[in-house]
Amino acid sequence: MKDGLCFNNSGVITDEFLNPSGQIQQIVLKKHQTNARCNYQFYCYLIDCMGDKKLQGYMYFTLQPETKSSNYIGTYVDYPFRGQGVAQLLHSHWIQFCLEHDFLYLKTQKRQRKPFSLYLLKKYSFEINNIDYYLGQSIHICRKDDNRKYLFFDNKRQEFDFCHGKIYRGDNYSILDSMEGAVELDRVLLNHTYYLQDRDVAYQKSIAVKNREGVL
Repeated sequence: MKDGLCFNNSGVITDEFLNPSGQIQQIVLKKHQTNARCNYQFYCYLIDCMGDKKLQGYMYFTLQPETKSSNYIGTYVDYPFRGQGVAQLLHSHWIQFCLEHDFLYLKTQKRQRKPFSLYLLKKYSFEINNIDYYLGQSIHICRKDDNRKYLFFDNKRQEFDFCHGKIYRGDNYSILDSMEGAVELDRVLLNHTYYLQDRDVAYQKSIAVKNREGVL
């Protein structure tokens, strides 16, 4: 990386700012080295008036300087902080960090299985290379009058497999039997690679999320 970041056990603070509630939020970059590969994580903390940190969530990814690329692996948000924009903040920070450090080619790992993570990334102009794959295989992200987000599966076999997997059991997904009375927000595909299509769009949206100028 350009700045030659030096990691210690506590990681490297890459950003610290006041959120709209006047609380300090801190983003910390950490590195995890194994024999097989090196992964990185962004941790998002909320810091109270006593200086105590509460972990809100984290995301993990790879950085590959030789190809100027980064692969998104996944995001986790702790239950008390869900619905508060933590995932958006982590995604936007990853995009901004990568583009500012010359990691220009961003994509998801093919085995990504969280529909809402893909839905968020699509708002930053991530997309699969061939949109024809959506036909008959889409997971539709929907909203109803209660303002909650729902899933509707084109493929019932895929719905069955998803409902019996650990991703479904570990989160609060609601699945529709039909799209009647629902408004489609977008559609995603699991186990496909999404690529960043427009760096300028992604970068500007990332800045807007941090500044709370726009809600994705």
